[in-house]
Amino acid sequence: ERVITTVTRKMRPKEKEGKPYYFITEEKFRQTIQDGEFFEHAQHYNNNLYGTTKAEMVRVEDSGRIGILKIDYQGVEETKELIPNILCILITAPLDILEKRIYKAICLKRWCIPMILNKLRP
Repeated sequence: ERVITTVTRKMRPKEKEGKPYYFITEEKFRQTIQDGEFFEHAQHYNNNLYGTTKAEMVRVEDSGRIGILKIDYQGVEETKELIPNILCILITAPLDILEKRIYKAICLKRWCIPMILNKLRP
């Protein structure tokens, strides 16, 4: 079962609430952090906030299915602190494929792209 991430970025064409993200304002996101309602969260290169709520983790757990989180290394570090024995698997693509995907993301500002690519390079 895919664990749905909550984000502060704008919804893109063909996206809708809950598919693939929950979309909230930065103010609401920060209040949710203060209220201790996030399982993990991070601010990314585009200054948007991304996180997994505790309620979403409970939803997936209650489904009786195996939860799959799509998170970056910061999220993995936070998750491993909370659940030390969690199994984490890194799934990636060749750098040239990732670069093409990044350039196709119409919502990204061009100044963000070098920062993203630098994070991907070994």
